[in-house]
Amino acid sequence: MKSVLNAIGERNPQLFREFKGRLTWRNIAIASVSSLAIQLLLLLCYLAFLPKEFAQENPYCLPKSSLKAPCVVDWVEWWFDVSRAMHWMVAIALIGGGVYLLISDLAREERRGTLNFIRLSPQSTPSILTGKLLGVPVLLFLGAAIALPFHLWSAIAGNSPFTWFLSFYALLAAYCLLFYSAAILYALIGGSQGWIGASGAIAVFAMLFQLDYRVGFYTHTVVRQPWYGLPIGFHIFLFRGFISFTAILATYWIWQALHRRFRNQNIQVFSKKQSYGLVACIQLFLLGFMLDFLSESSLVYEGEYYLFAIFFANFWLFICLIVLLSPPRQTLQDWARYSKGVRRRFLWQDLLWGEKSPAAIAIAVNIAITAAIFIPWISLWPVENFSKYSAIITIIFGSLLMLCYAMVTQMFSLMHLKHAKLWGMATAIAATALPLFAIEVLVAKSKQASVLFLLTMMPFLGIEHASTIHVVLAFLSYVALLASLSAKLNQQLNRLGESTTKALLRDSLSRN
Repeated sequence: MKSVLNAIGERNPQLFREFKGRLTWRNIAIASVSSLAIQLLLLLCYLAFLPKEFAQENPYCLPKSSLKAPCVVDWVEWWFDVSRAMHWMVAIALIGGGVYLLISDLAREERRGTLNFIRLSPQSTPSILTGKLLGVPVLLFLGAAIALPFHLWSAIAGNSPFTWFLSFYALLAAYCLLFYSAAILYALIGGSQGWIGASGAIAVFAMLFQLDYRVGFYTHTVVRQPWYGLPIGFHIFLFRGFISFTAILATYWIWQALHRRFRNQNIQVFSKKQSYGLVACIQLFLLGFMLDFLSESSLVYEGEYYLFAIFFANFWLFICLIVLLSPPRQTLQDWARYSKGVRRRFLWQDLLWGEKSPAAIAIAVNIAITAAIFIPWISLWPVENFSKYSAIITIIFGSLLMLCYAMVTQMFSLMHLKHAKLWGMATAIAATALPLFAIEVLVAKSKQASVLFLLTMMPFLGIEHASTIHVVLAFLSYVALLASLSAKLNQQLNRLGESTTKALLRDSLSRN
């Protein structure tokens, strides 16, 4: 064991540190006994479910011709249920327990100041974070390894294919990589409540695992839509491969954020350049579910509903991007002060790529990327009908409104407020929800009031009763609002960029 640990220490000192602190004989004994005890408890629980001698209504009793005949136990079904319970227990222990331990460990090291010491070490960021990711939950891995023989035996006795068993653990590895990486990022951006992260991870896993089970046994009820032509919902291995690919893709982008955030906690999670790639990647991923609608004209209306679902998902994506890309007040003040006198060409380059400049232009570029991906798809719909017009108007108006939200959030960032970005995000959400509720009340009294939906995040609800004049007026209203917000933001930045002496002189003259 010493030689193994020494070899690990030479390759990854952080992993050696985690192993050395956790792999004590006491901890190993506790993890081993706990794993065996949980397996024994599970076995005893399922033994209690076995039928009595004449319990014909028991689900584990094979059907008989006579109710008076002794019950014959369906051991295959019984072992299958035991195997499925082991799926749940192993996955919840690894995902929920691992996320909780990672968040708690990083929060504790942050409080003690040891995390800053680790940041100053000559190790690379991937080496340090990989050591955390593999070392902190090592006792959970040990417990899962001890449970593996019993799990394999129950799967074989339950007549489950061995490839099914292997694909589950491959999928579980992808889940753990995703959720553990997200837990580290959550801790690095200030999260310290491990139970919150663990609860969210378990909830997401439970939803996906239930879908996985339904795809395996009821393929005609879920995930009917192909992804780039692949029938992912009609074969369990295709579905698990798709979920694993999605998890790995998400993990890649999380690690891009970890590379930035680990060394410098004052920097944005993503750079503007990375945000362009992230948004393009997400939109192309979502577009994969839509391409099949180009083959049959009868599916266009169904495709319209999918488009609106994607539009709603993009709303939350851009709300998060606005918060993540908006620099804090002090950074904006420094940028506004030192950007004066910069040539216009270099100023635009800084607005597009710079780390310290306002995020409104970057949000506009990301919205343009989204529109450039989806508008050509809409134009290729196989029939000419009202839905094309509605979809394009929805994208244009939604894009303009998101730009307005970006301006508002950026203005909140310039104020002396605690959690200014969250206030801007809350304002954007309120500006979305409250008008929708008010217009819905008006529509109940008059159908013509539905035209007002053109000024909300759901303009497609108002297209039916809107004339061309209404659409043009709504567009001009968005442009006017965007122009006024842009002017106000520029004014705030100019005032923020003034020198202290100039600001004092201006205040003194205004008082006189």
